[in-house]
Amino acid sequence: MSEIQPLWTSLEIAAVTAAEAPPDLPIQGIAIDSRETSPGDLFVALPGRYTDGHQYVAAAFDGGAVAALVRQDAKVTERPNQPLIRVPDTLGALRLLAIEARRRMAGKVIAVTGSAGKTGTRDAIYRALQGFGRTHSSIRSFNNHVGVPVSLARMPREAEFGVFEVGMSAPGEIRDLVGLIEPHIAVITSIGEAHLGGFKSAKQIARAKAEIFDHMAGESIAVINGDSDFAPFLFKAAEAAGVSKVVVASLEDTKSVVHAERLAVHGDCSCLTAKVGRHRMTYKVGLPGRHWAMNSLLVLAAVQAADGDLGLAGLALANLKAMPGRGVRHHIALDRGSFLMIDESYNANPQSVAACLEVLGSEQPQQSGRRIALFGDLDELGPASTRKHLGLQSPMNEAGLNAFFAAGPEMQQLAKVIGANIHAPIVEDRQRLLELLKSYLRSGDVLLVKGSNSQRMFECVEELLRWGERSRGGLNHQPLAAE
Repeated sequence: MSEIQPLWTSLEIAAVTAAEAPPDLPIQGIAIDSRETSPGDLFVALPGRYTDGHQYVAAAFDGGAVAALVRQDAKVTERPNQPLIRVPDTLGALRLLAIEARRRMAGKVIAVTGSAGKTGTRDAIYRALQGFGRTHSSIRSFNNHVGVPVSLARMPREAEFGVFEVGMSAPGEIRDLVGLIEPHIAVITSIGEAHLGGFKSAKQIARAKAEIFDHMAGESIAVINGDSDFAPFLFKAAEAAGVSKVVVASLEDTKSVVHAERLAVHGDCSCLTAKVGRHRMTYKVGLPGRHWAMNSLLVLAAVQAADGDLGLAGLALANLKAMPGRGVRHHIALDRGSFLMIDESYNANPQSVAACLEVLGSEQPQQSGRRIALFGDLDELGPASTRKHLGLQSPMNEAGLNAFFAAGPEMQQLAKVIGANIHAPIVEDRQRLLELLKSYLRSGDVLLVKGSNSQRMFECVEELLRWGERSRGGLNHQPLAAE
């Protein structure tokens, strides 16, 4: 087995960024947050909207960084054996490192985008390939103009697979990022009504997502959701971009190359029999909901396109756990019994809310329990915001919702029209709303918490967890999935 080389050397970084050569040091990682610096890292000091990374170079060195990439004119004190690599533009230099990391990597690269499900699908593809070869991936939601270059610059030269998430808030952003990634395989999970504030229609969103087909490498393969209304458009867009092959995955259409033959959705998982090309597979997905069943087909299609092992992929899908804020389940004790809280507090759009409500509807509350939703407003919906919020009434009714607690003015408009059979108090003060929710909850209830990131619904989750711990001396918090 060949010896694993350092991620970079300081001399390589200087050569790539056209900087003055520092002492030669091995670099084991890339950090852009001084609080997350590990021993052996290169700290990249990036300017931000509210702060400047150059203010934290000393803290990064204290955290173990062995070198720092800084702006030429930055007033930063150099330390012995902890050199500063000075460049005109640190973000520009980071992009150069990303380009070089992609150039030197000889394996298969996969890019994932979509209006909903891209982070979970990217993570599932990573886990499905991890057992087959050395695999590198974006972390968390590193999918923008900073996150993608960082993720690429962190890719080991020995990696056999790279899996990257690509996001957007405006036209042209995906095209720019995919120009760095140059994927062999592009996956589009869904087209929904996220970011309508920056687009005039869902068709424009689909057009922007299709930018992922630009700048693909070699014998390229596109994987698309055949159950989307925009599947025909995406198919044509991929062909027009020169993609070598388009693979369509579907829960409904048995003529698709990848399709489900049988599907059973349970409260905590989904079970499928599916055809993946010529292969028939029966497998379990460790996360519930039709949306996760669809995501699993996209994962298997991507793994097959990358010449991975479908058997190992099936095992990985069975072992999937919810990511923080994306479906983690907590049993929270009350004075008598407990209730189940499903934490979907990490971001939201109409499509993802509807998918989560479908999962809530499949839950069977215990004893005399009820289905309850605590929702924050959905952002970036532009002039259609009120209409899109009110449009959630139908999936709420279909889920058999018993109570709705609305955090935010748009959700409160929905609460006013939600229907006589759904308890929906109108309270502007969030803390007062939480107190009302606590007094309403009883044993056997199932509570779903969701909202856009700006609504900080994770704070509601944390408050409910603390409340439960106070109720039962700290013994009640029993997560059902890895946190």
